[in-house]
Amino acid sequence: MTPERFRQVETIFHAALRCEPVERDAFVAARCADDDDLRRAVQDLLQHDASGGIEPAQPFRTAVRSVVETAMRPSESGLRPISVGGYRILRPLGEGGFGVVYLAQQDHPRRTVAIKLLRREFAAGDAARRFEYEARILARLRHPGIARIFEAGVADATMTDASGGSVVVKQPFLALEYIEGPNLVEFALGDGTTWPPLSVRDRLTLFARVCDALQHAHQHGVIHRDLKPDNILVAIDDAAPPAGEDGAAFTTDDTTARLAAVRPTLLDFGVARLIDHDPDFTRAHTQQGHLVGTLAYMSPEQVAGDAAIIDTRSDIYAMGVLLYQLLSGTPPYDVHGISLPEAVRLIREHDPPPLRSLDRAIRAEANAIIQRAMAKDRERRYASMAELAADVRRLLTGQPVAARGDSAWYVLGKTVRRHRVALSVAAGFLLLLTASSVVGWSLFVQARSANARAAVLLRDSYLSEARAIRTGDGVGRRFAAVESLRKAADIRMDADLRTEAIAALTLSDFQTLGQRPAAAISVRGLTTIDRLAIIGDDGVIRIEDATTGREIASLRAGNIPPARWRFSPDGAYLGAGYAAGGSGAVVIWRLGDDEPVLRLASPTSRGDFLLGQDDAGRPWVALIDTSGRVDFRRLPSGETFASASFDGEPGWLALSPDGSLLVGSRSGGRVLHVLRLDTGEMVAAIDSPVILRSPCFSPDGAVLAAGGSDGRIHRWDTTTWQSLPAMDGHRATVAEVILAGDLAVTGGWDGAVRVWNWRTGRQLFAPVVGAALQGFDGRRLVLSTADHVSVLSLVDDSPCTTLTAPGPLGAEATAAFSGDGRFLLVSGRCGLTIWDTADWSRRMLATQPARSVLWLDGDRETSVHHDARGRSPRIAAIVSGELCVWDADMLTTGGSNGRVDAPLESRASPPPAPRILWRGAASAWITHDHAPGRVVILSGRDLLRLNVDTGETTPLIPASPTIAGGERPHLDPAGRWLFIGAWHGPPAAVLDTATGLPLLTIDQTSVRGGFTPDGSRLLIATAGRLLVYDSADWTMPRELARYEPRLPNVAGGAAASPDGPLIAHTVPPHEVVLLGGRPSAVSHQPSAEGTQPRGNPHAAPGAVVPLAALPNPEQYGVPDLRFSPDGSMLIVLTLEETILVWRLNDLRAMLDEHGLGW
Repeated sequence: MTPERFRQVETIFHAALRCEPVERDAFVAARCADDDDLRRAVQDLLQHDASGGIEPAQPFRTAVRSVVETAMRPSESGLRPISVGGYRILRPLGEGGFGVVYLAQQDHPRRTVAIKLLRREFAAGDAARRFEYEARILARLRHPGIARIFEAGVADATMTDASGGSVVVKQPFLALEYIEGPNLVEFALGDGTTWPPLSVRDRLTLFARVCDALQHAHQHGVIHRDLKPDNILVAIDDAAPPAGEDGAAFTTDDTTARLAAVRPTLLDFGVARLIDHDPDFTRAHTQQGHLVGTLAYMSPEQVAGDAAIIDTRSDIYAMGVLLYQLLSGTPPYDVHGISLPEAVRLIREHDPPPLRSLDRAIRAEANAIIQRAMAKDRERRYASMAELAADVRRLLTGQPVAARGDSAWYVLGKTVRRHRVALSVAAGFLLLLTASSVVGWSLFVQARSANARAAVLLRDSYLSEARAIRTGDGVGRRFAAVESLRKAADIRMDADLRTEAIAALTLSDFQTLGQRPAAAISVRGLTTIDRLAIIGDDGVIRIEDATTGREIASLRAGNIPPARWRFSPDGAYLGAGYAAGGSGAVVIWRLGDDEPVLRLASPTSRGDFLLGQDDAGRPWVALIDTSGRVDFRRLPSGETFASASFDGEPGWLALSPDGSLLVGSRSGGRVLHVLRLDTGEMVAAIDSPVILRSPCFSPDGAVLAAGGSDGRIHRWDTTTWQSLPAMDGHRATVAEVILAGDLAVTGGWDGAVRVWNWRTGRQLFAPVVGAALQGFDGRRLVLSTADHVSVLSLVDDSPCTTLTAPGPLGAEATAAFSGDGRFLLVSGRCGLTIWDTADWSRRMLATQPARSVLWLDGDRETSVHHDARGRSPRIAAIVSGELCVWDADMLTTGGSNGRVDAPLESRASPPPAPRILWRGAASAWITHDHAPGRVVILSGRDLLRLNVDTGETTPLIPASPTIAGGERPHLDPAGRWLFIGAWHGPPAAVLDTATGLPLLTIDQTSVRGGFTPDGSRLLIATAGRLLVYDSADWTMPRELARYEPRLPNVAGGAAASPDGPLIAHTVPPHEVVLLGGRPSAVSHQPSAEGTQPRGNPHAAPGAVVPLAALPNPEQYGVPDLRFSPDGSMLIVLTLEETILVWRLNDLRAMLDEHGLGW
């Protein structure tokens, strides 16, 4: 059925519905005249409507079309596709009114995709425009929560029929990311075998992630208009842990781990609309009175059929319906078995029943969020998806939700309008009885309350805006997010703002340094981009400062523009290559001179050349001959000092950073030849199935990269010349490739500039579209558009440094600083490693699993070389059940005052073998003794004191079952109290070392703890609480923090800074929270208000309050954290190889700069 025919059927159908049932047959017969096919189609549609057969999860227009097509579909040829373009069809996945979706295999790159084909009968007209419109919409979106579009267009399709014959036709298609998994509601309810039902918290967490994806779509101008469970599929990572083994029940740890490995993904933008849509196109495809969407999830304005008023708030309504179904298992409106007019009236006039099955603690807030999202008046709904997501996350963290802030006023307003007359009379009597002063005071209170609510909403909107910007991938996100947070802080500062600010300040980003009007420019060849070469219409080349625009020099180039031009690396020389008929020329200027220092006839018609410098800084120019010879000449003399030869004229040329290798492209760019300049020997010949352009070496010379005509950046290891994984992202030929620092910047014929980490191949930012790449030096990036030339600077001053251990650290990892903070010891499953904090070089001390590491004989005033008694410090650790001790002298190769002459990793000799002083259980732990040169060993039921000088051991207390299975012991500085933690064993305890008797027991499954540096307090972490005990009396503890544990029965870690103002606390599995204040003066009720930039005026003097949460980008579990001796650094160990080093002084300075400090 053609779209025109369908609209004719639909128009008569709607008109017939307005007639009385007994009159409909006559009406249809009159309207259809002699067209029997049309009459049968309308009658079938009316019978389908009378039977109440509209499924709530079926898009309305598709439901109508399915009935009509059943009656009027012409006989089909039975053709089915075998392949479309570069895609091999595997099997059908589903079909709609205009198209069919197949599972397909793409060969280059090799991946499985979902390919959507337009039905042959709709290959022209409105359906084809809708198909193209869907491609335009998907091309705007790039978010992990939205299925990506890989390709769109018209390709040759091979079709086959039942007889086995085949034919090739032109076929419109969309190639989309294939998402395999259950829909969101099915995933939440679980199937009992591969996935258990999700908790309410996990359902809300996934829902917020879907909101983030929709916020991205709305920010890019796209309204989905058909949100429902079937359009949100949950992709499950293959690396997720299995759902129980040998019939074992699911555990919370299983669910949490698997939840982190899933990705809810939005699909089917077939009826989506652009906010900045073409009005004519929208009218053509969404006529007045037509319903677009799925009935059970359509907003009141959608079921009214007025396309002109539909905006992003219709999507917010649908998400409210989806949240209701996600929490209750059923949609709020049951439209099964009722007619269309009844369903429309139900949606427009009736409120959904409130949820009653939820926990009372969150029931009211959840209902308030749903009611606000599903408000009949769209002005009453959330203004954006970001606000809806923010309210859900506030519910998850126990904060007041914005949805409840004004619900009472809204209900009151509705009541007043419903009983206007009666209330008017009552108000008249009230005014007679109420003094004017009381009325005035009431108005003042209302105004103040309204202003306060407005301020809170405005502040929360700034926070949501900042989070949405930061979690995007656009250039400039760091600075835009911080600016939004500064506006929020002007209203009210709290820990949430500071947390978001810290996450933004850890991002690497580009900041605009300067702009100038569009012009023909060059910065090629510069090691540091501090200048631009600009050629004017008058034939003069002007050299300008890259940031200020100040003129540095001007050169007379002549009336013929050069074909290519570039600087010498230091910017002292500028060369121009001229192409003229069958010959060319190269002209070299020295900046500051009026005339060129060298004019050379180019051996090629293209005027090819290179400018460079040798190790002594002497400049040279390289000329390329048509025979493949490359001559290197000194500047300014022009004297030839070296040469190399290719087998024929090369295209693109590239020189390695050390000047030893020269790369040239051959055979039209499909072969790269690599020559060694000192011998002329060809080192490698790299064949490629695609054309390669712009070869470039990495700064260390370890990698060669080149852009390909397939839209990928190809890479090779220069040691073996084996190919590395290509970087895939451009949609056309990659014309420019520049590697500098850790980044690669590429420009393509698709008009996009992309930034990558060339070591990992990961793309770091969304592409800059409509720009051309001019240059990049590792810090500065130069882009040009049709309007201007921009110079951007890379900002990567994150206060957090990421270290990589030799292997996973595991759950028993620990860390210890030397007395002066110069060195850091890290023990874990991968062994024992020592790091130099000056340059973060490292050295392995042991490769066997290690735990419980200590520095001995040192204090805060002691350097790494000598302690207060003139004795060299020592290192002690449990390695595979043995107590090993090393002398710290092995850390240096000379020097004094704690200085190390070379990085640890460059030491040629291996570290000396340790002395083994004790052998016992691999599960043993050690801690400092208060006396110099001694350690305390906890092994099973034994608690021993060991003299490191003599190796003699004596019992600290008698063996006791109280300590059996304990972990992470900690002795207070005076040696009087010993804390022993717990992990699925006997209770944690504090022992009096003089008597061996327990002073305190904590009967929890998991308990971690440690004394403050002065020994006056004991910090205790249990599952869900952080406590502090006063060691003077061991009475009732004070609570520093309380939270809902994400991993039941798993305690976090805690550490206090040496001078006391900061406490770092881990909330399992991966969150790190900073608390401010001194635990000696903590209040019994922790403040929930956060802190002001210079202290919280509402908190009690000395109270501990939350300051911020520190980002953990990979979200690995955190087994241990430590402050440096001076409190300037916080070390965060993870279960994997990652170690995070937070420079707290830098962090505070950056926050203070933006008015976000504590």
